[in-house]
Amino acid sequence: MNEAWRRYGMAMGWLLAAWLLAAPAVAEPAPESAPAPELVPSVRWYAADFPPAFILKGELRGRGYYDRFYAQYILGELAGFEHRQLSASPARILRDLNVVPEACALGLGKTAERERRYRYSAPLLTYLPLGLVLRRAELPGLQAFLDAEGRVRLEPLLEQSSRRIGLAKSRALGSLDVILGRHEAQLVPIASLSASPIVLRMLALNRGIDAALAYSFELTLLNEPGPGGKPLREDLIWLPIAEEPDLQTGHVACARSPRGEAVIAAVDALLARPGVAKAMQAYYEEWLDETGRHWFALARRPAEQRLAEPARAAATGKSAGLSRP
Repeated sequence: MNEAWRRYGMAMGWLLAAWLLAAPAVAEPAPESAPAPELVPSVRWYAADFPPAFILKGELRGRGYYDRFYAQYILGELAGFEHRQLSASPARILRDLNVVPEACALGLGKTAERERRYRYSAPLLTYLPLGLVLRRAELPGLQAFLDAEGRVRLEPLLEQSSRRIGLAKSRALGSLDVILGRHEAQLVPIASLSASPIVLRMLALNRGIDAALAYSFELTLLNEPGPGGKPLREDLIWLPIAEEPDLQTGHVACARSPRGEAVIAAVDALLARPGVAKAMQAYYEEWLDETGRHWFALARRPAEQRLAEPARAAATGKSAGLSRP
């Protein structure tokens, strides 16, 4: 009897073991995982080495007027984004703004075509547009081409002379595009990252061009000595162009994408804060030389006050604003 019970117990033990092995395991509930950290949206800020807007190399690196705004206000105040700056050619900047959703650029000039492609912020600053740089010694012979305010009338100048105009090939020409398009044979475009200094040097040394399109502040940096030992800029003079607007505005431009829209909204909010736009304007004006300050101040005055000034005398170099540096 005992033996039978022993065998029965063994059989039941084997059956229980088999059932336990066959039964599905009950998993313990997994501990709650922490939520994934939210990624900070990144922004690529493109900059071309274009002193004194951006100065990306040399002793003055980081002291350009857009450099300072980027360091002080983009990195320092524009929260909610991860900012990265990339050095690129103007051609690459325009291309990437079309295809890179997080691409932005400080100070990109406005044209009708660009406004269709990119999102623009409120104005960062106002600045003098492209002007005509001439050899100072030739200015007295150009009086017939100056308007009542002393600005040069570019279309008659090109129509009535064979002057050759040097310019940086990648430069946005805005309202001058149509005029220059009618006189392409007189243009000498230079394709180089350092095109503007090259053009101004050619003009000062009388090498192949008779005038140059440049911004007033670009003469400030032309410090290299000429054949007589004095800086090359002293032989040149900058004049505003009558067919151009008195002043232009600089903006932030971003790709037309959700990221670009968010950046532009943040920049506009930043510019609406007291003192921000004023600081940006001051960064620019610090780079104007005496001639640039003269024309900038004149452009900001009402038209009736401007015409009351002896601007034609100023344009001949007789005023303090256009005296030799």
